[in-house]
Amino acid sequence: MFKAVFMMSTLLLMTSFWAYTAGDVRYISFSSNRSGNFDIYTIDINGENLRNITDSRENDAGATWSPDGRFFAYHAELNGNVDIYVMDIERKEHHRLTNDPGDD
Repeated sequence: MFKAVFMMSTLLLMTSFWAYTAGDVRYISFSSNRSGNFDIYTIDINGENLRNITDSRENDAGATWSPDGRFFAYHAELNGNVDIYVMDIERKEHHRLTNDPGDD
């Protein structure tokens, strides 16, 4: 079940990229499995500076940015369970928001 939901959400993300503007910096974020599992990446709107910002062994997708561009929320599959996390983009620190036996 998770794989079907994850693949559908990833497909939707890949067809509708999320962009934000923070000062003079413009990024597009997207989820890709180019590293062997799904991670969240950013790239400048001019197609330069590709960065894997989650870089984990788990599947990560669904990035939603804060208005100031410093944080984003996303969902990740850890130990067969999908939870919601928030990441501080400057510090690369992740914090789990949910911890439920069901998928969030």
